[in-house]
Amino acid sequence: MSKRVLAIYARKSGSNKNDTSIEHQINGGLAYANKNGFDSIEYVDENISGTKGLDTFDVLDSNFSRVEFLDRPEFAQMIFDIKKEKINAIWVYNQDRIERSTNIWLMFATLVLDNKIDFIVNNQKINLNDPMTKMMSTIFSVFNEYYAMTTSLRVRPAHKTNAERGKTHGIVAYGYKRHPETGKYAINKTQEKIVKEIFNMYLQDSLGAYKIAKELNKRSIKTTYGAKNGIFKQKKNIHQVERKKEDTKWSGSSINGIIKNTIYKGYKYHGEVKVETPVIIEPEIWEKVNKILISNRSVGKRATYHYLLEDIIFCSHCGNILIGKKRLNSKESAYKCSTKQRDISICKKSRGLSIPKLETFIIKHLFENSALKEMLMEQPQDNNLIEETKDKINRANIKLSELKRKKANTLLLLDSGKLENPEEFVDLLNKVNRNISSTLNNIQLHTNRLDTLIQKKRRIEVKETIEGIASDYSFETLRRSVRKLVESIKLQYVDIDDKRYHNIYINYVGTKTTTMFRTNRSALNFDCIGIQKQQETIVEVSSELREMLSQSQTGSDMLEKYADTETDTFISVGHKLFNIQIEKDNLVLFD
Repeated sequence: MSKRVLAIYARKSGSNKNDTSIEHQINGGLAYANKNGFDSIEYVDENISGTKGLDTFDVLDSNFSRVEFLDRPEFAQMIFDIKKEKINAIWVYNQDRIERSTNIWLMFATLVLDNKIDFIVNNQKINLNDPMTKMMSTIFSVFNEYYAMTTSLRVRPAHKTNAERGKTHGIVAYGYKRHPETGKYAINKTQEKIVKEIFNMYLQDSLGAYKIAKELNKRSIKTTYGAKNGIFKQKKNIHQVERKKEDTKWSGSSINGIIKNTIYKGYKYHGEVKVETPVIIEPEIWEKVNKILISNRSVGKRATYHYLLEDIIFCSHCGNILIGKKRLNSKESAYKCSTKQRDISICKKSRGLSIPKLETFIIKHLFENSALKEMLMEQPQDNNLIEETKDKINRANIKLSELKRKKANTLLLLDSGKLENPEEFVDLLNKVNRNISSTLNNIQLHTNRLDTLIQKKRRIEVKETIEGIASDYSFETLRRSVRKLVESIKLQYVDIDDKRYHNIYINYVGTKTTTMFRTNRSALNFDCIGIQKQQETIVEVSSELREMLSQSQTGSDMLEKYADTETDTFISVGHKLFNIQIEKDNLVLFD
């Protein structure tokens, strides 16, 4: 018989020097595992606040459950492993390692109870089914959150005092360093030369910011981050990516940031405090360069573009979102993988597809194709997705109740007049109000989605959405209508034996159906190459067969496994009724 598995979770925020070390936390969990006969799995989040991690529960059932993109990756992995029934118990050094947020605690405690997981805090098993224990743990959670907020409030005055004394705070600007004795700004002689060169290239050589960045990268000049070791995390759209600091390159925006920074002409502001700094660029030169920068930017008004498929179209190769890039004065106008903006080597396989051609195809496919309307109207009701959505609504309502209770308790404390620092609780109250508003929006969103999942209502929604679109398309009407019908679109580029084409996969709201299209480089003909459907099939077992099977363990297991329904996936070849042909001179254009 296999051993039970103990999850050992350790976290250190990095902002508190008094936090128990990761090593000490892990060793405590391992000792408990050895003593009690557990196998163990270690989950470690370093330099991450306990206020983060709620996104783990928000995206648990969505298509974006890749843990490396979440705020607390190892915490998220542990939660997913609980759902997969890989874990029997959780050990933490202290409850505040799990959270410094009441919302996270409530979601975590509910998950632990639902999955019958033992929760152990520093070798003491906590019975969350006991009303008194549950109440006390929730109170601890409130204090954990309060501690996180008050710590931030205490740190701010210290930062202000340091600024008034001329001391540095946080990452020091390029060209400067922190004086080892006074803590004030001092000039970094090596970087000072580069800063002066940047201003000179802009003023004397008339080079733009992006050309300057290209020149510095060509010469392997290190940025502030590029000179460091280690990694940093960066959010991009819905994703969080991890990058080596040493790989950080100069960019046009980083050059502009240096040019516009007043620190180089002798001062910077920390809030309302003016901090004097050693001069690297004479004020007259700084002013002249920035006037040129402003005049260059005011040559023409920046164009605003419309992207019909924004936020619902993704790269099939790497999973990142595709973004639209329009250039009305050139041929470049395509949906491209968002990684192309950062580093072309991240997703080498993807290629962009013409925005007007792809959007025209989607419009014709959704609103001018009677075959699609019939298919969507005939889709069976997805009961599993309905239950998932109901569960999300229930969880959101639980969260809302707790937030309202927290607000009421905070108001009572404010009204009591016994608080030494009521301003701190006002900040807490404002945060609670924002969370209540956000939760109400989520409940409304899931409630609307539930309506579209119920077969009868969905049929009405599909019919009204498709038939309600007039031939004179307006952008906002189309944008709303597309999102009522389409869950997501994935774009895949294929290059095999000199054959180059795009595959387009369209998933529809409220169904488990995917249509697959293929188009060549001209992107004028979109051929349906397959339709994938998932549906439940009734498994009928006669009473005689049921009785016979139930007499053996194997037969009983079979009856329990298959129950009364099973899910089948049907993949059929494409149908010519779904094929779409567009004309190059008759594209739908919004800009």
